[in-house]
Amino acid sequence: MIAAVACCVSLTGCGGGDEPATSDDQASETQARALTKAELIEQGDAICRASNEKIDVADDRFIDPENPTEAEFRAAINDTLIPEVKGQISDLRALEAPAEDVDTITAILDALEAELAKVEADPLFILDDGAFADANELAQDYGFEVCGQD
Repeated sequence: MIAAVACCVSLTGCGGGDEPATSDDQASETQARALTKAELIEQGDAICRASNEKIDVADDRFIDPENPTEAEFRAAINDTLIPEVKGQISDLRALEAPAEDVDTITAILDALEAELAKVEADPLFILDDGAFADANELAQDYGFEVCGQD
């Protein structure tokens, strides 16, 4: 149940040279080159995969994973799923997307935030077949292979 909502994209960092970069150097590098669509998808899918694993572990904490109690389910949503999805949103918002894709990435994140707000208001909303459907569809249409999958 919980793993079905792992949908989104995020950014991973890359290693650099021998000298530590200053914040000015990092800002200049980020401003100098946006990621390509392929890089965005690759990095986003890597983060989604790692995040999905953390969300999946929440299922393992149920006494009966096939039939969790409502209290276990709510705890997994509040303690794991919501923070993971918020982290993904934050990471992607910090990503320098290709200029031609900024509106698409913004639409994915806006849909994800709207649906996450519904889950925050009522964790049982996650059981609705339509939960995260809009964000999932947008992510899949963009080309993500891990992010946006149920």
